[in-house]
Amino acid sequence: MPLWLKVIVYPIVGLLFLVFFSLLLFPFDSLKDRGIQELQHSLGDGYDIQIKSVSYRPLTTVLLKGVKIALKTDEKQAVKFEKVKLHFSPAALFNKEVALDFDLKDEKSHVEGSFLNNAEVLKIDSSLEHFDLAIVRFLLDRWKIPIEGILSGTIALEWYWDNPLRNMGQMSLQWETLQLGAMQIPGAIDLPAMALVSEGKGDSKIDLKINRANWTVEDLELHGTDLDLTLNGKVYGAKQLDNYRFNLRGDFKLAPELIQKLPLLAVIDAQKTAEGVYPLTVTGRLSKPNIRIGEFKVPLF
Repeated sequence: MPLWLKVIVYPIVGLLFLVFFSLLLFPFDSLKDRGIQELQHSLGDGYDIQIKSVSYRPLTTVLLKGVKIALKTDEKQAVKFEKVKLHFSPAALFNKEVALDFDLKDEKSHVEGSFLNNAEVLKIDSSLEHFDLAIVRFLLDRWKIPIEGILSGTIALEWYWDNPLRNMGQMSLQWETLQLGAMQIPGAIDLPAMALVSEGKGDSKIDLKINRANWTVEDLELHGTDLDLTLNGKVYGAKQLDNYRFNLRGDFKLAPELIQKLPLLAVIDAQKTAEGVYPLTVTGRLSKPNIRIGEFKVPLF
């Protein structure tokens, strides 16, 4: 072999062997333990996190199997993934950003897409199939939202941290089920459990677009045994979130059983049309919204 060819080939072969044996001997158990520690640090001490195995695929892909996140006080409230595949971008490490492709599967749900987060922007592009909100139960519990449901669809979002007027995005989701648990609104009322989306009640969906921070709600429909809601319109963006302005209109219908559970709803009974529908408008700023049911203004503040 000519000397000049050796100079070229030998370093390349040596590098390939270095990469191969580095991956072969890489301490994935230590990586698994470190990942568990980071998740527990982010979520708090109230969660039990398990990962059965961690393996690699050529160079930039990590495969996690048997991922489980559960409340220590309630094993039934557990998030389980049969497989989590993450594909990292090496260049992102040098740019101080998180950039990865993800593919998550459990027994029924499948979520895949891409994620980018740096000092300038957050970008998410994802598709969901039969996504169960129970998968993110640990987040919903932290936010005190007693909600359950299954949805499918697509989400594309560009969220600029320092300049929200550049925000862009689109969301198209179809709800299969949606249930709101009983909850208390401080200083207001106790809400009973409500079926917001039920099978056989019609197509429930949300379609919206974000263009330069302005949100266009093209269609929001919830059809359940307790509530039937239709809403559309715009939300006008601003540099400050509190100054976002609503201009939404629609109507809703309540089940008689729900009205019996909420006697306070009697005050809006006069706003009901002959078809049993309540007109609904939402205007004003996010910091002080103006919600009207017919001519009745809902007291919020």
